[in-house]
Amino acid sequence: MTTPDHDLSLLETELRDLTDVSQVIHSVRNRDELMALATTVTTEMLATEGSNIALTDPETGDLVFYLGGGEKYSKLKSFHLAEGEGITGYCVRTASSVIVNDTRGDPRFSPRADAESGFTTRSILCVPLIVNDKCIGAMSVVNKKRGTGFDERDRVFCEAVASQVALAIHNVQLTRATVDAARLAAVGQAVAGVAHSMKNLLYGLQGGLYVFRKDLNRSGAEVPMRGLEMIERNFGRLFGIVREMLSYTRDRKPEYGTADPNEIVRSVVDLMQPTAQERGIRLSVEPQAVSGTVELDKEGIHHCVLNLVSNAMDACEEEGAAVSVSARDVGSNRIMIQVSDQGCGMDEKSRLCLFQPFFSSKGSKGTGLGLSVTQKIVHEHGGRIEVDSEEGKGSTFRIILPRIPPSSGGTGSR
Repeated sequence: MTTPDHDLSLLETELRDLTDVSQVIHSVRNRDELMALATTVTTEMLATEGSNIALTDPETGDLVFYLGGGEKYSKLKSFHLAEGEGITGYCVRTASSVIVNDTRGDPRFSPRADAESGFTTRSILCVPLIVNDKCIGAMSVVNKKRGTGFDERDRVFCEAVASQVALAIHNVQLTRATVDAARLAAVGQAVAGVAHSMKNLLYGLQGGLYVFRKDLNRSGAEVPMRGLEMIERNFGRLFGIVREMLSYTRDRKPEYGTADPNEIVRSVVDLMQPTAQERGIRLSVEPQAVSGTVELDKEGIHHCVLNLVSNAMDACEEEGAAVSVSARDVGSNRIMIQVSDQGCGMDEKSRLCLFQPFFSSKGSKGTGLGLSVTQKIVHEHGGRIEVDSEEGKGSTFRIILPRIPPSSGGTGSR
């Protein structure tokens, strides 16, 4: 039995240790170094055989092990657990601490981590990492070296360390996000400047090509046109890339006017019909229609629909695949333009990255800016863009816009 003096001395030691840990943790500005320090310190202070930190992947929901303290546990770096899997998954899902002193008798325990590392987990204390009432992951310590296992004193100490670790990770992420945003802004300004200069040069080249073709026709000379057509085709592609870059980097307000969405949809389909027929794609306008006219930037929305239809056709790898386009009312205050295809569809990872700048599944054929520009224009209208996709079956994109511009009292949402 311990004496009150011994308990008080132990408490003072733990408080002093916790203060030291907090100061050291918050002095680190690199996330990996921070987590390495935290796992090493908790392993030593709680006298355990190992420890680890797992963070939730915001895209997949998986738990990703970043670093582990202990020789064998360090092998778990980048190891994944499915959402809710194992005792760690349970801790994150419930945002509550878990003590298990006999893992063999607990049905929540997953042996996959032990199989990966060669470690044997007999007991585990797992505490959630919580920032602003949101659980971002968990910190675990395993196999207490002394005594009968983990107890409430261990839990309280570990929760105190975890709260500091979670806050430090959050601060590091905020700092990195600020730096990335500044870097992206600088890149955006540079890209805008280069694109503007390229646009002026391209206008000059366009004029030169026009004069060259005109003089060639006037001379009546019989020359192979293959080379000239190749130049014109690639010139058009380069011009499109520059236009997309300028559209993405430039701040602009929609030039609103009265427009008929049905007419926009039909004009895009008419424009792309020859290409669709050449590729064996069945491109059609569904008979659903928007009643009356809408206030929108006709050129901007035309550009959005053209992007979606072009992407839908690119996704159709088999001859005979269909692409359908429609516009219809959504209640009394909004309209929806929908583009559906029977193409290759997307997996979850691609769908989550879809609107990120420079993400493209087309390889060298795409700029990676088309959907980013489309989303930007839609947001500028106070609207939103939605997507459903299933790999191997196709995709559906929906642009939802307010009938009245937001500044005029519309109901669009960002």
